[in-house]
Amino acid sequence: MQGVIQTGTRNYLEARSEFQKAHARARWLGLVDRLLRRCRRLCALNDMAAEPVGAACLRQAAGLAHPRLVPGPRRLVEDVLLERVIGSLGRADDYTADFLPRRGSDEERWARVRVALDSLEGVPPIELYVVGGDYYVKDGHHRVSVMKRMGLRRVEAYVTRLVPVG
Repeated sequence: MQGVIQTGTRNYLEARSEFQKAHARARWLGLVDRLLRRCRRLCALNDMAAEPVGAACLRQAAGLAHPRLVPGPRRLVEDVLLERVIGSLGRADDYTADFLPRRGSDEERWARVRVALDSLEGVPPIELYVVGGDYYVKDGHHRVSVMKRMGLRRVEAYVTRLVPVG
């Protein structure tokens, strides 16, 4: 996404409209979830322990040992199913569990990513952590959000495996 994207083009304006629909859906689902007292938030990868927050809570509640996870020895380029991308490192509150954007301030960036995906230039691979069979976004939140909204099934990613220590 190094090139210049013309912000007045039809594609860009359509992308902004698509963002507004996705953002409105995220707000609507958030309201419904609050009314029904449901929690369907994006999984968070705990920054300190590099472990899913929900898993850490379950382990503590069950009185189980809490292993620390660290990056494995190498990063691999993989073709990953988007449905397996379930969480985030540091931005879980910015997206719904389906990666719909919650922050209205993301509109311009989201629209630029959408236009870039349709261009010959494309976008670079995202960066993911994998724990078990679940993937967490380190870099590429907007790209995942746009790709899921477009109905794409796969994404190219640099994947770092997290392994338990101690």
